[in-house]
Formats: sequence, C-alpha cells, structure tokens
Amino acid sequence: MAENKVTFGLSGLHIAFQTGTDDAPAWGAPIEWPGAISMSQAPAGASNILYADNIPYYVSESNNGYTSTLTVATIPRKIEEMIWGLKRDASGLVIEFADVEPPEFALLAQTEGDTTPIRLVYYRCKASRATEDFETKGENIVPKTKGINITVTPLLIPIGSDRRPINKAKIFKTDATGTAWEDFISDVVLPTSLVP
Repeated sequence: MAENKVTFGLSGLHIAFQTGTDDAPAWGAPIEWPGAISMSQAPAGASNILYADNIPYYVSESNNGYTSTLTVATIPRKIEEMIWGLKRDASGLVIEFADVEPPEFALLAQTEGDTTPIRLVYYRCKASRATEDFETKGENIVPKTKGINITVTPLLIPIGSDRRPINKAKIFKTDATGTAWEDFISDVVLPTSLVP
C-alpha cells in the first residue's frame, strides 16, 4: 500500500451511542450524520519534565485523549434529542433541559488521501451544547453552521491478555482490509489483538 502524502476532505460522519458498560463497552448501530464540514482534534495531555544535571533528565508524556471541534451544517433532530435530551411537549415545543447529562458516544468519519481513503473512530466522546448563530438575511443568503466541542477520553479495553486505554482507531482501504473496511462505518469495532 502506497503511503498518503496528503489527506483532505471529511465525509461519512456517523454517531453511535454507548449501550454497554465500562467493563463491556458496546454501541448501538451508527446513525448517519449528514452535513459534516470540518473536525479538528487537539491532543489533550501534558509533558512532565524532570531536570537533573542541568538538563531535562526525564520527560514523560500523558495522553488524555483529545479536545475536538466538530462543525456541521445542521444537527438532525434525532441526534439532537439523543445527545442533549431534548423533548417535545404536546403543543410541539422542543425543550432543552438544563439538568441533562449528555451520554457517551463513538464518532466515526472518513477522510480522503491522495492514494488511500481512511476511516476513523473515536471511541469515548461527550459533546457540549452546540453554538448557535443567527443573522439577518442580506443580499445573499449565507448559511450558518453549528459548532460542537467534543471531549474524547481514553477507553480501557482488553487487547490480548492486557487491558489498555485507547482513544481512536483507523483503517485504510486496501485489498487486505476489504471486508473490515466495508463494515467499519456500520458497526463500532474494537481491536482484539495486536500484530507483533
């Protein structure tokens, strides 16, 4: 497989809500989320440096997941209701309650490369409420987007004989990954073993 020199694009956004437990993680069927515009992932964690002999003697890095910003054209009503617990009353009002704790979910997406597309899954996500901007219509209609801050935290899973924290997984489209590639967006897949 030729290595990508560049990556670009964002499509195939899906969200899958957690149905399992911390000891047995599982997710429901991924729900398509049309209108993906951009997704940025900033690593969360810190460097710790121990100085000795007038130099950085030991450096450790902590990997605490990511802080993400997802920008979309719109948020489908079903997803809005599932993430933030919005409810409707008999008259048709859609209500946002201030005491709802958002559920955890997995976020799946695809990006392209100059030689090979890549599919990604972030396993343990939580979303803050979306930004909302409204503006008067002028000579031209300029659509408004929605921005959502997402926190990705490590998920502890068994891999082989160990339990290890993971943040994400990705798969490249190749002849060898044919079935796994095709199934990747239709189910949240956890790794089970590592190749030596």
